Amino acid sequence: MSSIMGFKNEDEIIKAINKKRFFRLNNNLKYNLRKIFEVTSPFARFHAKKCEEKYCKPDIAITYKSQTLYVSIKSGHSTTIHEEYLKSFILFLRENGISTETQKTIVLFHYGDGTFDGSGKKRLSHSEITISLANKIKKANIELNSNKNLIENFINRVLFDGNKDFKERADCIYHGKVELGIICTKKQIMQHIIKKNFSHLNNLHIGPIMFYPYARYLDFRDTSPQKRNIVQFSWPNLVADLEYISRRYEY
Repeated sequence: MSSIMGFKNEDEIIKAINKKRFFRLNNNLKYNLRKIFEVTSPFARFHAKKCEEKYCKPDIAITYKSQTLYVSIKSGHSTTIHEEYLKSFILFLRENGISTETQKTIVLFHYGDGTFDGSGKKRLSHSEITISLANKIKKANIELNSNKNLIENFINRVLFDGNKDFKERADCIYHGKVELGIICTKKQIMQHIIKKNFSHLNNLHIGPIMFYPYARYLDFRDTSPQKRNIVQFSWPNLVADLEYISRRYEY
């Protein structure tokens, strides 16, 4: 879903919730809000608004009585959940005790040209670099996914907190629109990811989240050169996993 459509969806959700009493909400919103708030009366009133901080992880804030929860809104078919510069991601890994060898593997995979700064004369495609670095990637994945502290810090970074010092941090992920959607709390998602084994994934990953360069520009037509330095993070089975998490874990 485009950014414009995403913002429109957020506005529609806010409009459907803000200043509405519980009994006035549609069944979908009643079901999801009851999961995250202890709603005791059909006359309970909710307030919703856009988050104030630019680029923070949550998109909207929902208040019931004196409790405010921050919600990250996802919709459409996009599985991208986070973007940041390669340098800041590598520094994060270093701060979390990841080996220099794994850091180098990630940088080599990212640029795909045999260098650590993207200055190589030949750029390999995703499939080519994955084959070329297969053993290194396998070893890196073992290290990245055997460290539960790293996994927890990483999930917080890409889903809930962001990579800057934001005051507003997501408490929940909601995927859908006003009429139909799934909500999962941070607690549920973290329990699922820490518990599950994702060793079947061959691409570089931490938990279910894969990462790769924003742009490779194999033909060297770098229309936006800075994009070669940006890492995209994707949760390929986002909707199916959220549906599973919503059913299987307590809020």
